[in-house]
Amino acid sequence: MTATLAHLLPVVRPSFPEDLVSPKAYKRLEQLAWLLPPVARLLFECRLSAGDEQVDLSQCVLASNGERELLSRCLAGSKFSAVSWQRLRRLVDCWCDCDHILFRGLSSLWLEFDVGSEFDPNCPPSPALFLSFSPVAPGDGGDLEMVRRLTAFFTIVSGSGCTKEQVEKIVQFYRILPSDGQLGKIGMMLSRKPEQLRILASFLSAGQVKALCRKIGNGTLEGHHLNLVDTAYSMGAAVTLSIDISMGLSDRIGFELFFNHINGGEESLRQCLRKLTEKGCCSTEKMEALLGWPGLTTPENCGVEWPEKYIVESLLHGPDEFSLIDRQLSHLKLLGYGDSSIEAKAYLEVNHRWARFDNDCM
Repeated sequence: MTATLAHLLPVVRPSFPEDLVSPKAYKRLEQLAWLLPPVARLLFECRLSAGDEQVDLSQCVLASNGERELLSRCLAGSKFSAVSWQRLRRLVDCWCDCDHILFRGLSSLWLEFDVGSEFDPNCPPSPALFLSFSPVAPGDGGDLEMVRRLTAFFTIVSGSGCTKEQVEKIVQFYRILPSDGQLGKIGMMLSRKPEQLRILASFLSAGQVKALCRKIGNGTLEGHHLNLVDTAYSMGAAVTLSIDISMGLSDRIGFELFFNHINGGEESLRQCLRKLTEKGCCSTEKMEALLGWPGLTTPENCGVEWPEKYIVESLLHGPDEFSLIDRQLSHLKLLGYGDSSIEAKAYLEVNHRWARFDNDCM
């Protein structure tokens, strides 16, 4: 039987707190997992307000380790005949072509699925695509190379929902990005009607974010959006800006908050969650569940049969190496909308890796 993500999902199911991933939400995730390649580099997107049970799934595919070729073979299946999937397949085919600019220009591809309701397994939901480009050298030569990569991507993937003006806004944003800023990911939301383009940018100050949004926007950056900028930057986290592009800015602005690798990050995370709870954006139960999520899942403690794929692969590794699933809280996300409402989300990270007995604590 061909391995899929569904063969791996049961390993982490016992670790999912029901306050974050309900049985109904898990059933939908499992239904989707049967259609995806067995790449265990995952984010589970959980809404933090009380009563909101939707959990979405993102899967990261790397250019290395044969993963993009694995995705290409997966997309050849008959279930992926819809127009949006064919657009993705064209992108992946170019990514696998050693003569194409994206072969070395694209380091990873995230597929994000909205799994808020039941779906026909013979018609998988359209994904959103998030691309991470390989670094370019600073200066005009690097800028030209990045614009060429962006142009190649949009030429391959763009459908009727993506306008020339939107693409020009992305290029404009890249060109006016401060020198100390970094273009994180470019997203194309194939699952949205109309389709949206999304920009993620990192290493920006609060003042730079406000200036960027004013330059690329069309007057829709209201006072409550500006207040959210200040709120996000007061949380003691590394902040990534997330904005959607239509003809200008949409009425949505987002901030991803990363606490890992930050001095005092664990305490800053606790304080951030307490503030969100006080604002009504996060339930107390979900806050406690998030704080208890990080850990390691191993063949000894998972309580279910370890995936055959990893057992076979262990034969290629040394006797001092073992397979494990690393569970982390990747980041939080704050979203502000035109009606002044704020939504909070958390992203549970699941990552399979190989470790050594002398370097990793069990």
